[in-house]
Amino acid sequence: MSGEIGFRTERLKLCDVEECDLEQLRDWFVASRPERMTSWPVGEQTIEAVGERFINRRSSGALRVLAIRTIDGNRLIGRVSYFNINRRSKWVEFGIMLGESERGKGLGREVSELLLHHLFSEQRFNKVMAQTAIFNNEARALLESMGFKIDGRFRQHHELDGTLHDSLYYSLLASEFIPTHEFIDLRGEKPD
Repeated sequence: MSGEIGFRTERLKLCDVEECDLEQLRDWFVASRPERMTSWPVGEQTIEAVGERFINRRSSGALRVLAIRTIDGNRLIGRVSYFNINRRSKWVEFGIMLGESERGKGLGREVSELLLHHLFSEQRFNKVMAQTAIFNNEARALLESMGFKIDGRFRQHHELDGTLHDSLYYSLLASEFIPTHEFIDLRGEKPD
């Protein structure tokens, strides 16, 4: 598949989002429960608007969105993105979204580790950050299980059901990254 990053796991790979993925990704986003969607509110979007955001903006370097696909069958199961890229200070922020039927299978951790490996070893970032609302217990548990530390709190930052809730900012340094999955180097080199 074109646009695949240099590593994959036994089950998953990360590739460039293709036009045929846009409708499914938009539908998953729209159908997500509000307590899971703690990023900037996006609202209803046309397929063209999703294409603009996911495909066309990658050339600017401000946002990189990757499709999560299974090795067996090349099935689309979600997307990861990294953004707020600061090459000088070597930090970046990331987010993940899995289709509802793919949750609870350990795929969130596996794909997060795959992306972190890419960001630390191929992109050479020193710090990866993630932000989530305090009520998003699943995201917090995932981040904390991977060794992310809370760097700060934004007070009354996310609205849910008419109430404003705090948001937590997490980070993980390259020196703290301890993956639990094996990575397969697609370039024939040994992984770091």
